[in-house]
Amino acid sequence: MLNSPQPIGTFLARNTAFNVLGQLIPILVAVVTISYVVHRLGTDRFGVLAIAWLLLGYLSLLDFGLGRATTKFIAEALARKENNKVSELVWTSVGVQIVLGCGGALLLVPFVPLLVMKVLRVPEGLAGETRTILLMLLVSLPFVLAGNGLRAVLEALERFDLVNLLRIPAIFSVYVLPAVGLLVGLHLPAIVALLVFARFVVCLAHLRFCFVAFPELRFHAPSDGALLLRMLRYGGWVTVSNAVNPVLIYLDRFLISSILSLSLLGIYTVPFEAVTKLWIVPASLSATLFPAFSALGTIQNRDRLVRLYARSFKYLLLFLGPPVVLLIVFAREILTLWMGLAFANNATHVLQILAYGVFVNCFAHVPFGVLQSLGRPDVAAKILLLELPLYIPMAWVMISRFGITGAAFIWALRVTIEALVMVSAVSKLFSLRPYSTEHGLAGSSLAVFVLGGSMAAANLILRPSFPLQVAVCAALTGGFVWIAWHKIFDNADRIQLQSMCAPLIRTARGVVP
Repeated sequence: MLNSPQPIGTFLARNTAFNVLGQLIPILVAVVTISYVVHRLGTDRFGVLAIAWLLLGYLSLLDFGLGRATTKFIAEALARKENNKVSELVWTSVGVQIVLGCGGALLLVPFVPLLVMKVLRVPEGLAGETRTILLMLLVSLPFVLAGNGLRAVLEALERFDLVNLLRIPAIFSVYVLPAVGLLVGLHLPAIVALLVFARFVVCLAHLRFCFVAFPELRFHAPSDGALLLRMLRYGGWVTVSNAVNPVLIYLDRFLISSILSLSLLGIYTVPFEAVTKLWIVPASLSATLFPAFSALGTIQNRDRLVRLYARSFKYLLLFLGPPVVLLIVFAREILTLWMGLAFANNATHVLQILAYGVFVNCFAHVPFGVLQSLGRPDVAAKILLLELPLYIPMAWVMISRFGITGAAFIWALRVTIEALVMVSAVSKLFSLRPYSTEHGLAGSSLAVFVLGGSMAAANLILRPSFPLQVAVCAALTGGFVWIAWHKIFDNADRIQLQSMCAPLIRTARGVVP
């Protein structure tokens, strides 16, 4: 935590490592279990299970941004050393989220039959099971929201070790429990009941860990109507961002399906899903930065705020630059090995453009988090709202004229402009700029540019010999790593990176830090 004598960079590195690990492990589990579940359930019932998974994830959006508000307000209170206010913040947030969960469930129950028959168009033979499953999911809503609120408390305390100690088994259960249930002969409603019960257990575990991480936490705390209004006002803008951002990200797919064809949508989706896995890194970094930025903004520690902001861009550039360069330069070869030559002929340019777009979009995560953590979630939400009416007609025209390549181009252009506007907004409002000679962003940019040019040249010159291409690019990447470690990173960076690796190694050995 920021009040600890340990350098803030060490916490940044350690917590980012925990977040990356917490997202990577469930992906591996999903890869192993999904094929078995699809085979045993059949495609129709697996579709119903997929809806249950989707709702378990997206029901958390009904918290009206209170989870994000909880993290921010608690981090600020701790930075001001107002520990006595934490209990009030926690129980105000959790209590309201339980009420929201109960109210939301009651409001949505009458719409379940309509959703099953008219919206989802579930076959008659599965309609009864689907209605039962949706009702169970609505029953789980209060403790799903309460669990998210309690996780926000742990994030405010910068206990990402505990957050991910719970996140990994929680997501494990989402994919493993259906497989286990099928092994013992359970039907789909019983499997979903297991998933709901697992969420209840996870909520209780978060409650227990909150008391472990913050022993001063007490159940009895005064309520403050003014505090609740401030949290709801803040959370309202966060909710706007949470609602608009997925539309901007996935709108191109709906347009491709509508304007072109499902087969072209499939060709577009494969590279999109593959390259967007890079978002794990900025998402993990942003989750770590949010409470840190909130605290530093409160205690007016500008030097540390500037340093943390600038270094975040440098780390993203150096860690994501090499894999993105490889994806762009060797897009055709990668797709040919993975999906076949015919697929590669249709999707190579799409992968290259999307790889660039995702890379640029990674840098929007940092200023977006700064706007929310320093009290201007309205600016972030307004930027996204402004994009939507401009993007829709442009995407329609580009997809109609240039197909899936046009879809990739306009998506990449949109996220590039978004990143530039986010950075400009932070610069104007808080005088924070990513460029700093002291923090090595210029050297990082040059190193990535040289690496990309060298790999592109190697690909052109050595094209007939793929093994030689691989060897040369491996040597170039090794040289990039050596330059980054010895010439671009300073002592503080090296200490932070070593601290990042340490918890990963300990966790891999089965030791909880």
